[in-house]
Amino acid sequence: MDIMGKFDCIIEKLCNVRIRTITDRPIGCYSFMVGGSEYFIKGVGIDRDRLIGDMEYLEGLLLITEGKLGNKSFIDNAPIDVVVREYDKRDDIILKINLINSQICVEKKG
Repeated sequence: MDIMGKFDCIIEKLCNVRIRTITDRPIGCYSFMVGGSEYFIKGVGIDRDRLIGDMEYLEGLLLITEGKLGNKSFIDNAPIDVVVREYDKRDDIILKINLINSQICVEKKG
């Protein structure tokens, strides 16, 4: 049982929800990321305008991050932990963009 699983019964009781582990992405659910885990909330409408705004923001952030990583001077002169954080940030942004794309696709089907 992971750390989140330890608190499932408390969360279910306090939030009046049911927590379960699934293998397939449910249709018509809003999803969000916490750490490396993706969570779904059933029956929540998707605000397409907000998703598009989030997507535009993340795409701009991705351009900035990729600009830093494409700058040879930055890579050569920055401490290694800073460069690693930029790569991690880029990967996280790409993950979030893909998640938003999938939410927009689900919303179009629904």
